[in-house]
Amino acid sequence: PALPKEWDKGSVSGLKARGGFEVDLTWKNGELKQAVIHSLKGEKCSVFYHNQLIELETEAGQTYPLEF
Repeated sequence: PALPKEWDKGSVSGLKARGGFEVDLTWKNGELKQAVIHSLKGEKCSVFYHNQLIELETEAGQTYPLEF
């Protein structure tokens, strides 16, 4: 979802995602800068951002940082 203009920068952690993932997000100037995917089950993870699809083969207990 879009961020309010008042939230120019910030972060959130521990978001639960379908498939057994936790996600931490950091943004600046209203744009996503980093997403950290924590794999809880070792499932395949698909991330779609700015018309780009990133697919990750994950292992349970591993962390996958993505820079934007």
